[in-house]
Amino acid sequence: MSEETRLVLDALAAIGNVVEIVDTEGVYVYCSENSNFADIEPKDMIGKNVKDIYGLTDDTSKVMRVLHTGIPIRDYLMSFLSVATGKRYLWLYSAYPLIVEGTLIGAITVYKPFSNVKSLVDEYDGTEKRKSDCPASVQTGNLFTFDDIIYASANMEETIELCRKVAKSDSSILLVGETGTGKQMFAESIHSESTKNSKPFISVNCAAIPDTLLESILFGVTKGAYTGAVEKAGLFEQSSDGTIFLDEIQALSPEMQAKLLRVLEYKVVRRVGSNREIKVNPRIITAMNVNPLDYMKAGKLKPDLFYRIAVVTIRIPPLRERTSDIPILVNHFIQKANSDFSRNIEKCSDQVMQHFFQYGWPGNVRELQHTIEHAAAVMGECDTCVQMEDLPALLMQNTPIAVETREISGLDFENVFGHIESGVGIDYKSAHNYVLNEFNRQFNRFFIKHALEVTNYNVSQTAHSIKISRQFLHKLIRKFDIR
Repeated sequence: MSEETRLVLDALAAIGNVVEIVDTEGVYVYCSENSNFADIEPKDMIGKNVKDIYGLTDDTSKVMRVLHTGIPIRDYLMSFLSVATGKRYLWLYSAYPLIVEGTLIGAITVYKPFSNVKSLVDEYDGTEKRKSDCPASVQTGNLFTFDDIIYASANMEETIELCRKVAKSDSSILLVGETGTGKQMFAESIHSESTKNSKPFISVNCAAIPDTLLESILFGVTKGAYTGAVEKAGLFEQSSDGTIFLDEIQALSPEMQAKLLRVLEYKVVRRVGSNREIKVNPRIITAMNVNPLDYMKAGKLKPDLFYRIAVVTIRIPPLRERTSDIPILVNHFIQKANSDFSRNIEKCSDQVMQHFFQYGWPGNVRELQHTIEHAAAVMGECDTCVQMEDLPALLMQNTPIAVETREISGLDFENVFGHIESGVGIDYKSAHNYVLNEFNRQFNRFFIKHALEVTNYNVSQTAHSIKISRQFLHKLIRKFDIR
C-alpha cells in the first residue's frame, strides 16, 4: 500500500470513521487505529481473516458477502457485542468492493458508532428554529404561502390555482418537479392554505438520511432499542394532526417503501424496538424530481406506494417553460441581493437578459437566484448593472440549453396532434415541445402588448413597469412585431 493511499485512509479515520480493507479472501491488509472493538489490537489484525477475528462465516459476514457478490452495502445498521469490552455497539456500516481494471482485489469497510450520527435524529425535536438545509424539520409558523410565489406566466397561474383547490382536502399530493423549481415552497403553501394550517408542518428530505436512520426518525424509537436510545415519538406521530412532507421520496429503498406503504394503508406506526401500534393520520405531501412512471417501470418505485401518494399529482413547470417569469424573478433577486450584500444594483444589461431568456436553466429558479447572488458578490462597489462578465463561469462556458425540438413547419397550434395520428412522422415529444414553445411565444407577445396598452404605448413607462430596459423592450417589440 502506497504512503499516499495510507494517508487518505488515515484522514478518513481522523474524521470519526473506522476504516478497514480486506483482500479477496477476507484477510485484513489495513485497519485504522480506532478499530478497537475486538479483543485484538488493530495492528495485530493485519494478516488475519475477518471471519476468524469476529467468529463469522461467509453468510454472516457483510464484507464477505460484498466480496462474493460485488454488490456494495450502504448505511447498514449493524449491532455488535464486543468480547473485549463486554459492550454492545450499534454501527452505521458500509462496505464497497475494490475493483481495479475490472478485477476484484478486495473490499473496504467504513463505519462509525451510531452514537456519532445520532445527532441527526435530534434535529427534529421541534424546539429549534427550522433550518432550510436540515434533512428533517418541524415548523408551525413562518411558512411560505402562495402569495410568496413570484410569477407572471399562465402555466404557473394554473399550477397555483390547482394547488389552492386541492389544499382544502386531505387527499395525498405528489409534487413532481425538477431540482430548483420550488417544491418545498409549494408544499408549505398548500399546508398554509389547508384547514390544518394551525398544526405542525414537518419536512423530511428522504435522500439526505440513510434508511436505517430514517426509520427511527419517521416512526420513532423505544427506550432500549439500541445503546443510548431514549423514548421518542417519530415524525408521523408529531405530524398526526398536521402535514408531513416527504421530499425526494424516490430515494427510499424497496424495504423502506414497503414500511411507508403500511403506514399509509393502516394509519399506524411501530416505533423501532416496539410491537405496539400507534394511530397516526397526517396529511401526506410527497415530492419527486424524476418521472415517477419511469421509476416504476425500472422497478425503483412500488406501484402500490405511488398510487397511495399520488391521489393528486401536480407538476411544477421548470423555468425554461415559463420564461415570462424571468424579468420579475430577476428584479426580485436583485432587490434581495441589494439587501443581503448592501449593494445598489439596478438591473441586468440587455445582453445578460437575452442570455437569461436563451439559457435552459437546469437548476431552475434556484440557479437564477444563485446567479444574481454571484453577480452581486463579484461586481465592483459602484457598479449598478449586471454585465456578462459578472455571471458564473459555468453558466458562461456552457452554451444555452435549448429544449430539444424538431422543426415542424406548416402546422398550427390546434392540429398538431391530428398530424401525429395521421402518420406524418411527428412524434409526441416534438409536438409537446412545439406546443410549449408556441404557447410561450404567444403569451410573451400578449404580455408585452398588454403592458404597452396600459401605458398607451409609452415605451419608457412600460419598460419601468415590467422592470426591463428601454433598449430590451424595443428588441421585444421588433421580435414580436407589435404595432
